[in-house]
Amino acid sequence: MNRRFLFLTLFTVFYSSLCHITCLPIFADTQLEIRSEIHAKTEAEKPKTLLRVGTTGDYPPFSHTINQHNYTGIDIQLIRQFANDQGYRLQFIPTSWAQWVEDLTLNRFDIAVGGISVTHTRKKRVQFAHPIHHDGKKPIAHCSQIQQFDSLREINRSTVVLLFNAGGTNETFANKKLKKAQHKVIRDNRNLFKALLSHQGDVIVTDGIEAEYQANQNPSLCTGKKPFTKSKKAFALQKSNKHLLKELNKWIEKQPKTKLFIQSTFVRPRKEPVSSPI
Repeated sequence: MNRRFLFLTLFTVFYSSLCHITCLPIFADTQLEIRSEIHAKTEAEKPKTLLRVGTTGDYPPFSHTINQHNYTGIDIQLIRQFANDQGYRLQFIPTSWAQWVEDLTLNRFDIAVGGISVTHTRKKRVQFAHPIHHDGKKPIAHCSQIQQFDSLREINRSTVVLLFNAGGTNETFANKKLKKAQHKVIRDNRNLFKALLSHQGDVIVTDGIEAEYQANQNPSLCTGKKPFTKSKKAFALQKSNKHLLKELNKWIEKQPKTKLFIQSTFVRPRKEPVSSPI
């Protein structure tokens, strides 16, 4: 009986010592896993910060509306991916080309997207993130007439009716470089290319990517061979919002070019001009 008691006592002491060495890490790992799961669940349950995004919704392939509330386009995809990666909840707020700078400075939204060109005038009032696209002004006209508009000199004539939308860089470019042409302002950018297709004007000078996009959508239209200018497109932010600018720039720097420059999924330039019927 005494021998049996002694054996059980020694076995208990030995097992306790062994478990102290081998079981403790297991218990510690289990506790760490539980804490990690609780932390992850807590983080997931935290309310996401609202990011208000201003966009015109009238400038494909960067930003346009499928219906009144659903936006699509290059910049829309990018800002959605940024919000998803950084944990923001998005709210899209409509604006216009003539009004977006004012709306941004008045804090009606936090960031403006949608094919926005970086200009010296705009930089006086807002700040821009790293460029996401490099472009330039290019003519687009009916294929049967495009060769007549291959240079600024050919467009800058009193016999040419130049179409452009109100409030954007197309209007600024027309007023500075194409003063002699007849100017016809189209108030709603959604109707700009409809006006060209219906022969309300002869030519539009706009960003190359928009010109290529519209030429693909409308086979009777062709673009000029070379852009007249060089420009950059970027997201615009309030000058005081340094934190968001830093966060956005870091995110852009981490993106592969194949992800950032996704316009190839929206624009596939035609190899040969398509002649329109005479």
